Amino acid sequence: MDKPAKRVRPLTPDSGQRVVRMAFTPGTADAFLEQLQRELQKPSVTSVTVDMAPVRYIDPRGLHALLTAGERAQAARKSIALEGVGPAVYKALHLAKLATLFTRVHSC
Repeated sequence: MDKPAKRVRPLTPDSGQRVVRMAFTPGTADAFLEQLQRELQKPSVTSVTVDMAPVRYIDPRGLHALLTAGERAQAARKSIALEGVGPAVYKALHLAKLATLFTRVHSC
């Protein structure tokens, strides 16, 4: 199973806070959740942005992974934003009422 890609960028040069960019692709739900949990435990990480561009279709397992991710972020008092959400995934997120778990759902 491939590990999701990750890129970290500082919010501001001296803030000490980071936004972690992670990719979510079909077949990486378990690795995604493991990596997300590690990032959420870091005090310097305040927000995680998930690149959903590679995802054209999301099945129940993928929706469950995003639900778990959103719940973990809320418990850690951190935020998750979804970027590059395609039309089918966007519709699935709204039908499953999951979009409200994320600070931003940006569709492409």
